[in-house]
Amino acid sequence: MIIIKEKGNQNIGQKLNAYKPPEIQTAPFHNPMQERVSLLERQIEEYKNLVHLLKWELSKKEMEKNYLKQAIADIKKSHFDNSRGAGRKPKFTIEQIDKIIKCRQNGDTISAIAQKYNCSTGLVHKLVIQKQK
Repeated sequence: MIIIKEKGNQNIGQKLNAYKPPEIQTAPFHNPMQERVSLLERQIEEYKNLVHLLKWELSKKEMEKNYLKQAIADIKKSHFDNSRGAGRKPKFTIEQIDKIIKCRQNGDTISAIAQKYNCSTGLVHKLVIQKQK
């Protein structure tokens, strides 16, 4: 430690010891590992954004699917809905009618389908013809 006396009885040596030179700014040196880490971090952020976007699209599709299901249910209900309760009640549900149509499309005869569903051949024929229209 250097002790130099100055006027006013201050110790210049203490000032010199307390002095800190400014930090020297150096250009960042090339670090391939750090570059790879930052690249991977950017890719992770991109994938997170993509996942968020896909979740959003999925939720929109789910809402659309639910809307369409409800619309189909409303149409099916209106097909068989009779507000006064008048007339003959249908023998088959829409699902059963669809199965009958598929049997016919697969090549089953009308009489075989009628026996399978315990109904007349006329009814099976009527259902097949109605679905074709």
